[in-house]
Amino acid sequence: MSTENFEQFWGQYLHDHAQRGTRALHFFGNAVGAAALVLGTIRLNPMIALIGLGLGYIAAWSGHILIERNSPSMRANPLWALQCEVRMLRFWLSGRLGQEIACAGLDGGPK
Repeated sequence: MSTENFEQFWGQYLHDHAQRGTRALHFFGNAVGAAALVLGTIRLNPMIALIGLGLGYIAAWSGHILIERNSPSMRANPLWALQCEVRMLRFWLSGRLGQEIACAGLDGGPK
């Protein structure tokens, strides 16, 4: 992935997450990871957090391996990938992810 700025990276990130199944696995993985962080913090047990984060990553990366058949964006730029992950979730929660995907010239956005 060769991008010069964040907006180019965002466009490539959307391309790498074009299929609904990939995005669903990402959102599921994020929920598992966040819940594990909270539970691990409440119980003062770092193993809960580590295992939950690991399971979350497995869920998210499996979408790239099994559905998209591409490499996770995190490998190219971890900080921008995290920003894009949050941005994608925010657009999805606000019902505007389909518009973003269409603007990027991709099909498969939520209706």
